Parts: sequence; structure tokens; C-alpha cells
Amino acid sequence: MARTRSGTARLTFALGAAVAILIALVPSAIAATPAADYRFQNTLTTSEGTAPALEHAGAPGNTFENETVNGVSRMVLRFLEGGGVLLRGASSVIPGDNYTIAALIRFDQESGYQRIADFRDGADDTGWYSHNGFLSFFPGVEGADKLLPSNRWAQVVLTRDAASKVVTGYVDGVQQFDFTDSSDLAIVDPEFDVLRFFIDDAAVSGEVSSGSIARLRLYPAPLTATEVSQLEDNQPLPGTTTEEPPVVEANVTIKYNGEYFNGYVRPQGEDGNPPPRPPRQIRQPSPAPTETATPAPSPSPTQTVDHSDLCDDGRRIVVKKERPGRDEVVGKDRSNYRGYWRVTEPDAAGVYYTVAKKKVVELDTGTVICARARSQGLRPPRQ
Repeated sequence: MARTRSGTARLTFALGAAVAILIALVPSAIAATPAADYRFQNTLTTSEGTAPALEHAGAPGNTFENETVNGVSRMVLRFLEGGGVLLRGASSVIPGDNYTIAALIRFDQESGYQRIADFRDGADDTGWYSHNGFLSFFPGVEGADKLLPSNRWAQVVLTRDAASKVVTGYVDGVQQFDFTDSSDLAIVDPEFDVLRFFIDDAAVSGEVSSGSIARLRLYPAPLTATEVSQLEDNQPLPGTTTEEPPVVEANVTIKYNGEYFNGYVRPQGEDGNPPPRPPRQIRQPSPAPTETATPAPSPSPTQTVDHSDLCDDGRRIVVKKERPGRDEVVGKDRSNYRGYWRVTEPDAAGVYYTVAKKKVVELDTGTVICARARSQGLRPPRQ
């Protein structure tokens, strides 16, 4: 079947405005919690709700593997070309005509059509696709932005509203298309009651790609555009920066002297000994009026700035005693400018430890995160 991205496939502004008015006039239920949340942690079962487990289908060879998703190593399901998964009894999880499907996926290839989801158990060629890197629903609708190139992780979302019959497609929280599903092509066919993912149909072959899926969520109602934009696992769009604030890891120590616990919060990698006292500041004479003091050079953009001194001072410290069930808070303090803390506890008996709470420092140059730290357990000797 030959297909082209015709001009009629793109929705006009007027149609989009009409659909927006229709959605506003017809209230829909909002599903804050998914009916199923498949995370592929060496299993095809859901981590949320009681939905049936997915099944391996299509070409054999699905495997669970670790891949890097937006800089983080995650367990994913790897499928070969023609392989994928299916959900039987889909109507027990979501209404066939009123739903949201959110999938975090990556295709190995971009050219041509790659099947995302099939609603008719492979009976025909209609359904949800990536086409040359554009999100699409065949026949007739294609997204505006090329956000699905080969090997790029992206969260694709499809919603259908039973009242308006409006189907909307998103990539990473950004709407790509919408259309009125007058022919009910996006309804899970009740004759089969099956949702298939990545598996080709019997009508036109070869419209598949190998790839990976890290997460699949099913909601029993259409999420709003705002809710879709706020979904966890939306990936950064191409061209956007993803720089995270620096995180300073720390060590916190604990000692006991018979009357009180004390210790230090120190940057990770340093021992728990007290840091050296800062040198005494000697007031220098002001420069002569004709002289100009030279300012200290600022770090260049490529230099690594040491933020560890920001995380010693003012850390919230909690000393706890290990107890069955829930540990007991013995005392609290705030570290001083050298990272020192102290909590009084005479006649201590048992196992104790210290927690330095997370601290967020806002600077003119950005945010610094001082990570939470926990000491080793300490059993004070009997007095």
C-alpha cells in the first residue's frame, strides 16, 4: 500500500480550534492513576492495579536488557523486528473507546512505517505508527514534528475521548495531531479485545522495526493536554538543555564520649577528622587612591566549581536509635560552618546512627544539591 504525507493529512488551524471547543464543552473523567503500569523489570506483569500480564508475541527473541534512558540505566524489554507484546482482555483494563496509552519507546530505524499499536489484532493496516520519524495514525493523520528518529527514546501518548470521538497524539508531552475518529479506527475492536504493540498486521507486511520499550501505562480515560505534559518519563525534546544541578555527596560521622554524640559532615572521600581551622584573616591596608585593586578571576565556563564547602554548614542532623519497626529519634542539631554537630544523650545503650538531611542551596549561578547522608551504626561501650 503506497502512502504519502498529503496536505489533507495535516489538520488545519480551524479544525483544531473546533476540536478544542468541543473538548471544552464535553467534560471527561480524569484518570490520575493508571489502570496498568508495565515497567519491564524482568517481568511482563503490571506494577499498578490488577491488569493481566502482557504476552510475548510476533517474532521470537524478546529479551530484558539494561539500556541508558536519558542518562540513566534502566531495565527495558528489547524486541526484534516483527516482535512485540500483546494484552488480551484489554476491555478489563481500559474502555475500548475511552483511554490513554503512554509508552516510553525507542526504534532502531526511522525510514518508513513502524507499528506502535494495533487495535484490531492484525486484521487490517489501520493504527498507530511512527512514519519517517513523525508520529502518525494511519490512515490520514501525521504529526507536525520529527521527534522519533532512530535510537531516540521518546514517550508517545495516544488518547481517545468516547464522548467527542477525538483522538490526540503526543510525543514527550507535546501535541502532534488530533482528529475526530468518526470511523472508530482507534477503538479496541470488541471482537478481538486485544491490544498489540510493535507487531505487524497481515494486510501490509514490513512496517515494523526492532527496538526497546521501558514503560507502558494504560489509563481508563483520556488525559488532558496539561496532564500529558506533566507525565513522568517525558524525555527532553531535541535542542533543549538537560543540565542537572550539581550534587555534592557527603560523609557524616558519629562518635560518643559518654555524655553526647558528635561528629562532622564532610565531602565524600574525606575522612571524619575535624577540618583544619580557616587561617586567621589579617586586615590589609586599603590601596592608595591611585591604585586599582585587581578582582579575583571568575571561573571559566569549562572549570569545575567546588561546592563542597556549601554543604558542611547548616546541615540538619538527626541522631536515631535502631528499634524494631521504626527507629527512634534521639536528638537533632544543625552543623556549624566546619560541619561539626553535637547531640546530648547520657547513658546511651544500643545502636545509633546519624542522618544529614538533604540541603538545597540557591546561588546566583544556579542550584546546588547537598545529598542526604547516613553514618555507619555505632554501639557505645557500656560505661
